[in-house]
Amino acid sequence: MTNSLDDLMVFVRVVELRSFTAVGETLGIPGSAISKQIKRLEKNVGARLLNRTTHGVSPTEVGRAIFDHAYNIMMESKAIDSLVSGFKNEPVGLLHVAAPVAFGNDHIIPLIPEFQRRYPEVRISLDLSNQYVDVAENGIDLVIRIANDLKPNLMARPLASVRYVPCASPAYLARNGVPQSPADLQQHQCLIYGRLRTQDTWHFIDTAGDRTGIRVSGPVVVNSTQSLRLLALQDQGITLLPSFSVAADLNEGRLRRVLPAVEFQGQFGDTLYAAYLPNPFLSPKVRVFIDYLVEKFATEND
Repeated sequence: MTNSLDDLMVFVRVVELRSFTAVGETLGIPGSAISKQIKRLEKNVGARLLNRTTHGVSPTEVGRAIFDHAYNIMMESKAIDSLVSGFKNEPVGLLHVAAPVAFGNDHIIPLIPEFQRRYPEVRISLDLSNQYVDVAENGIDLVIRIANDLKPNLMARPLASVRYVPCASPAYLARNGVPQSPADLQQHQCLIYGRLRTQDTWHFIDTAGDRTGIRVSGPVVVNSTQSLRLLALQDQGITLLPSFSVAADLNEGRLRRVLPAVEFQGQFGDTLYAAYLPNPFLSPKVRVFIDYLVEKFATEND
């Protein structure tokens, strides 16, 4: 039907992403080049495979049938590639890793130099974002995710437990007093993680062992843990953050933990995971990076 397997694989990506431009960006070539490949494939097949509109592209009936077969071919090809790479003695190639911004900057970036000394043939592409990253759609090998539960289409290794710390600057507490119970938080300026809200509920485990919520409010709501940390450092109020975000500040006295006897729960989740798509032939570059993270985070939590 066609002499070009590459054209078929590009066609699969176009159907998945519904855009020549998006596929071009993932492959590092212009969208016009992708369009030419699709036209060449349509000429070889002798049928139109895509409907083109101002909103994107979608497969025709013939296109959908070809996509189903081509997708299976692509998956088999990837399985073969994974099988071959699994027999390599040393991890090699480009490793795509995604992680939250604050965690990536504070805890992944510092680990990269030693990892590259151990595995010099592995190059790392690190995508730092606080938005949800679709592992399959974005070609991510490994995603670092804080969650209670992961989607069933992902495999995962737990790296560490995540604790949440209510904290404020010494100057703020000197000026406004130190809360003695969770209920006292309602009398304080609370710096809240979220969007378009002026109040939120912070959850904690009460003396009976039950999960309880307390409504808090404050002058600032922001969807960035880094920003909340900076606001707390500027004496603007009490914030609730994962301990890894403020560990250095607490150790050096820039921030002070409040209500230390109370266990708080955050909205991100209580476990740090290294997650990846199921693959019976997990590539050496992914496997060694996961093992490296497990090693390092075990040391941090000792």
